[in-house]
Amino acid sequence: MRSTCDASHTLRSPTQWRTGFTLIELLVVIAIIGVLVGLLLPAVQQAREAARRSACTNNLKQIGLGLANFYDVTQRFPPGCADNLAPFGTSASVQWGASWMIFIAPHVELNEIASAWPWNRQYNHSSVRSIVGDLAGSPQFPVFRCPSSGFETNVSTNTPYAMVPDYVGIAGTVDNFGNNGSSGARAGYQGSPIGKNGVLGLKTQIRYQDITDGTSKTMVISEVGEYLIDSNTGDKKDVRPGARHGLAIGCRTANDRAYHSATLRYQINRLSMSLSSDSDCADGNCQLGSNNPVLRSGHPGGVLASFADASVRFLDEETTVEVLGRFGSRNDGLSVSP
Repeated sequence: MRSTCDASHTLRSPTQWRTGFTLIELLVVIAIIGVLVGLLLPAVQQAREAARRSACTNNLKQIGLGLANFYDVTQRFPPGCADNLAPFGTSASVQWGASWMIFIAPHVELNEIASAWPWNRQYNHSSVRSIVGDLAGSPQFPVFRCPSSGFETNVSTNTPYAMVPDYVGIAGTVDNFGNNGSSGARAGYQGSPIGKNGVLGLKTQIRYQDITDGTSKTMVISEVGEYLIDSNTGDKKDVRPGARHGLAIGCRTANDRAYHSATLRYQINRLSMSLSSDSDCADGNCQLGSNNPVLRSGHPGGVLASFADASVRFLDEETTVEVLGRFGSRNDGLSVSP
């Protein structure tokens, strides 16, 4: 006869009944993990952008110091773009010359590019690209590339390929941009203006004494590292000034295309606009003659800019055109907070 004690051994404790999580418990855990990921992901993204922005700031600082070193050697700032005629080269004939990036190459540790540039010859668009194409297409030159840039590719659309920079020199402003008076801008490609009141313009030779508004209040370099959206089609377009021919190309005296030299005409981060075709570039944003590129970047809310004193600042996209115009002009006599 089985005892009552033996029968008690067949009973299980409540902890022995549970062999895993219930469905409700799993759903709660998953929901908690989802909330934590949702909270952490923006912080991770912000940290990554902070690192990219810091690298971009360092690039602009290095460029600003490169401009200052060029000045120490030549007693003038480089032109935003130039031909190879004296004093910018030794060619006897007018043809395409160099951008400000070629002029400062020895001062930003790019001696191989500076030594490869033929200051004494004339050439066309293709030979401009071929001079630095093999070097600039691969590898890239990080000092002219912002890590926050939104572009999938960073080589020119035309072969031989050359690197397309995310930075642009500031030539000045359009007449009365930001209500800062007449700037004497000349007509450029398809009527897009070319400023004369900035520091890095078409064949400029600006000295510190020419920057009467003050070096800390005069912008010399900013960003173009993001697509523009054609409001007519919704298409993304790469209309950086070097998109077609790369970083080296400058200008020539008889030509109305001032590559890599921006005349301010639009508010910061105006990313959507009615874009003209390359054969009709009155808006100044096209691959054939981007004289008036919108200052824009992959940084949320604005762009970085280097000033004539080699300082680097972030300009909010809410910066008024009045303030932007005053930063873009070296000699308008109008006050603006640094």
